Amino acid sequence: MFVSNDGKTFRLSKNHVSYVFGIPNGPQLCTFQGSWKGIGGSVQLRGIEITPSMIRRVEEYWEESEEHEFKALFLAISLHLVLTPTQGARLAADVVPAVCCAVTTVKYDWCSLVIRKLMQAVEVFGRSFYVDGYAGGCGGCSIFLAIFYLDRLNRNPIRWGQYPRIKMWNMEQIRVASNADRLLPNGDYGKLGCLDVAYGEWHPREARDVPIPQPFYVEKVNGASLRGGGRRQRAEREEQDESCKRQRLYEREAQSVNLYRCIPTIS
Repeated sequence: MFVSNDGKTFRLSKNHVSYVFGIPNGPQLCTFQGSWKGIGGSVQLRGIEITPSMIRRVEEYWEESEEHEFKALFLAISLHLVLTPTQGARLAADVVPAVCCAVTTVKYDWCSLVIRKLMQAVEVFGRSFYVDGYAGGCGGCSIFLAIFYLDRLNRNPIRWGQYPRIKMWNMEQIRVASNADRLLPNGDYGKLGCLDVAYGEWHPREARDVPIPQPFYVEKVNGASLRGGGRRQRAEREEQDESCKRQRLYEREAQSVNLYRCIPTIS
């Protein structure tokens, strides 16, 4: 449950993660464990340390035969830095088996994994904060919470209706929105308040008018007709104009032989 400073509550779901990141939301759950049990006993997994050299390597050239290795490395880095980050330099142990699914990522529900790991991190943060009065940070996908919050501020939206939402925001837009929401002089946030909006629906601060059907305007300038629209719309208008010409020609010919009354009325 996400609660804003002005008291509005939003129940988080995996659909929100899909709208924000555009990552696969497949039918198979990403349920992994921190240990594997085998015939000889259980094997305790350790987290994978994500180093700067690994990040540099994923940006370098890869051969086509190295597709599996690239996808595994890219997935590990994405999980650690963006989707399921921790407070340390290692990918969480219970997420390590997910790297084995790098080739078939579309089959898995990564959105639920993001929400689940975020809630676990918030729970750990809460236990430390409410007992000691402070906490040394929080893991989990904080960038998801930031985009989710920014999209619901009581201000004009940024390219509403376009997804994934993380691509609609840049650092300058985030800075402007954050400064507008900042309470002075203590520097906390919550000045603007939040709107009860949902992804995929109309935004209350945008006009509700639907687009006018094409062609959307016709103006006469010095006897010439100027119309809006692109190449496809112009082709459609030319076809409509040609059809009208053929209809008028037929009407004139019909009148000449006294058959105009037989033409059906089009309404």
